[in-house]
Amino acid sequence: MREKTYSTTFHGSIIDKTLLAANIGTWQINFPDRELIWSEFLMDIFETGKDFKPDLSTCLDFFEGEKNRALIAAAITAVIEQGKDFCETCPIVTLKGNKKWLLITGSKAEVNEDAMACIYGIMQDVTESRSLAEMDKLENRILELYEKQELSVNEILSEYLKGMEFLYPEIYGSIHYIQDGCLLRCAAPSLPDSYLDVINKHPIGENIGSCGTAAYLKKPVFVNDIARAREWEGYAHLPLAAGYKACWSYPVIDSDNNVIAVLGMYYKEVQQPGNKKLVIIERAVKLLQLILESALKKDQLQNANEIMYQVQDLAKFGNWQWNMETNEVHWSHTLYNIYGVDARSYTPDLENYLAALHEADRQDVINTLRQIQQTGDETLFEHRIVRPDGAIRYLRCWARLFNNNPDAPSKMIGASLDITETKLAEMRLKSLYEQQVLHVQKIELQNRKLHEITWIQSHLVRAPLARIMAIADFFKNVPAGETEENGLLAAINESCLELDGILGTIIDKSEQIELNQKNEAQ
Repeated sequence: MREKTYSTTFHGSIIDKTLLAANIGTWQINFPDRELIWSEFLMDIFETGKDFKPDLSTCLDFFEGEKNRALIAAAITAVIEQGKDFCETCPIVTLKGNKKWLLITGSKAEVNEDAMACIYGIMQDVTESRSLAEMDKLENRILELYEKQELSVNEILSEYLKGMEFLYPEIYGSIHYIQDGCLLRCAAPSLPDSYLDVINKHPIGENIGSCGTAAYLKKPVFVNDIARAREWEGYAHLPLAAGYKACWSYPVIDSDNNVIAVLGMYYKEVQQPGNKKLVIIERAVKLLQLILESALKKDQLQNANEIMYQVQDLAKFGNWQWNMETNEVHWSHTLYNIYGVDARSYTPDLENYLAALHEADRQDVINTLRQIQQTGDETLFEHRIVRPDGAIRYLRCWARLFNNNPDAPSKMIGASLDITETKLAEMRLKSLYEQQVLHVQKIELQNRKLHEITWIQSHLVRAPLARIMAIADFFKNVPAGETEENGLLAAINESCLELDGILGTIIDKSEQIELNQKNEAQ
């Protein structure tokens, strides 16, 4: 008998420990007086204290919302009247105001065929597993919001904190970016603006609040009592005035070991972090790292693309890819501008590309593309295109095979530079050069004619003038007879005629030069 009593006591102890480990308490309602009996652990679940005397009415009051209270009351009635077992999961609000989730079962216990002695069941605290499941749903919803990009990153993270605060009402969350060594407000849906405005853009550093210290040291900082914490010396009045007594902060560190943000969890009661809450915080930090680092890299990529697009637009330079298996062609947006077509309606396939080529250049380009496919060599070539409006553009192109499969490369990549202005400038320069050559040749011809005129003036004109001058001097100084005078007059007449002919030649050459200058001016 003693051994049986010991065995029963031992197994009862094992069962109690098992139920305690599983967060399970038992309950029973005796009939006909409907007395409610709780196990001791249920008092811990409902946070009532050991002296609490439960009854069915007060027990139902713990369930959150009329809908849940009605659900449990109906389930108990169904057990009483129909002997129908039930199993439900509902939220409760404990006597201390904390929200928990309970798994509740109920069954009947019959004494005989006509009477029911009691109904009994268990209540299991499934808050942790329920919270983890709800966290999974919340995180999936946040990731979907981020994927859709319908909201800004700040708005998405604010939704995340709201969801966490709904699951864990004692938490007041905040997220701050770390930018240029300062805290920069990101999301904090429940913290007062008066507090957030003070810490916004505040430098991080050791012992500058929980978040500032965590970001500076690159490690979690758990302040259980702000009023007594070294990290809050000189700053404690700020959160205390807002009603916050504890703050746990966790840095968000990217893959390059840079602190990009800090997560803060504020509490209105002095408390220490438990393992369950640390698991939740670590999950939140991992999600923040994923979203923030992705957003940061996306911004960097977008900025780089915008700079590239600007450079391409300024340089009139566009790149392209041609999948030779599917005949799909992808252009950068600058190429559409170069070709003068609308990206929304134009299909940049090989057929349209060849159709846009200048007729005189089309076959040369086809031959060049075939040569690249055969040899795989990088190739530079030039050609003209004709825009839909008839304008002709000159392009300098580069192309090569993309050897992702050396045995059968299926893609060609390349780039095109609009060199129309350069080409037209070269043509204008060439035309100016040719005109200059002709002009120089004309000047040289005119110079030769002027040289001839100068030579005539300096040599041919001088001879008859000298003779005339000598005859005139002779008349002036030497008396002469009639015969001599006739001879001298004949010489003078001959010299004058010679001089007149020379002057006529000079006039003709001068008029020819003047005529050439007029023709050039026209």
